[in-house]
Amino acid sequence: MGHVLAVASHGSSANVSFDECDVCVHQINISDSVPLQWAVPMYGYVMPLLVAITAVTNSFIVIVLYQKHLRTPTNYILLSMAVTDLLTGLTSVPWFVYYYTLKGYITDLAWGLVPFWCYAHPYLSQMVPTIWHTAAIWLTVYLAIQRYVYVCVPSSVHLYCTPRTTKICIVTIVLLAFISEIPELLGKHLEHGIENNRAVCNLRYAPWVLEVVGVQMFYSLYYWFRVTFVHGIPCFLLLFAIYCSMSEQFRLTVRQLFSTRLLFVAQAQATFHGGKRYSLILVDVELLDPKSLITRRSLRANDQRRTVAATIIEMNDHAEPCRKQRVGRQVSFPNEVIEREENM
Repeated sequence: MGHVLAVASHGSSANVSFDECDVCVHQINISDSVPLQWAVPMYGYVMPLLVAITAVTNSFIVIVLYQKHLRTPTNYILLSMAVTDLLTGLTSVPWFVYYYTLKGYITDLAWGLVPFWCYAHPYLSQMVPTIWHTAAIWLTVYLAIQRYVYVCVPSSVHLYCTPRTTKICIVTIVLLAFISEIPELLGKHLEHGIENNRAVCNLRYAPWVLEVVGVQMFYSLYYWFRVTFVHGIPCFLLLFAIYCSMSEQFRLTVRQLFSTRLLFVAQAQATFHGGKRYSLILVDVELLDPKSLITRRSLRANDQRRTVAATIIEMNDHAEPCRKQRVGRQVSFPNEVIEREENM
């Protein structure tokens, strides 16, 4: 529907702004809101294809996560996200298929919309998909917050990440998403009529919009509400939760990759299928104590591109005790090196 609509006046139509028509009736002209040369290929062919792909993939996710042995708090959120994404596409497809794929716009331009599509198209094209889309956004934020609790506040998992609490939060998010669209649902309504032997679909605003808020203020408040609570705040919370849920060891590794000299030590491990898997262990050379550890590197060229670093550490019996290094998969010494130090 757009912010500039056609207004019926003595059988003709003119484009006016909301400030100029607080008491008038807006005649809906769908073909003027989006040029047909762009809308037909995008909404008539690309959109149904994308929705079909989304429906198939999300249906598989729902089938898998609905298994009884996979019903965990995290999977409840993932299942809800799949359902909301699925409904976002499916609720808008009937209108797009009718109007653009099946060329319903030709009938609309010639004779106007039938009563069913006059009343149904704002719900199918905008309001209902917006509800599910808003719910999907906040479910993504809730998933990030839950991961933050698991990683950074594990002592509170039994309070905030139980199946019952997760279900309550999911239902609350969906209800709040529905409440956010109540002004759109109650602030205006459509009327079907006949003018000059042609069906017309007129938009009327509720009395409280015209007398209390005003049309321009109504749309401004709705716009900034969505910018703030549907896009801005969720984006900030998502980035904040993701950063905070990163483990301290991972953040330390990222910092050291760009600030210190590291020695890459290859380590081979046997896999379940009998093969070999190679992992790299990062050794911070700058943290070694030169008084207690003597490090020698032996580098051999491999096809003039690859190098293998071998570290031999010897300890003097009368040397000062070395500082303890943290052991990990990414920034650490191998376990056998630590054991060698303790035995010497």
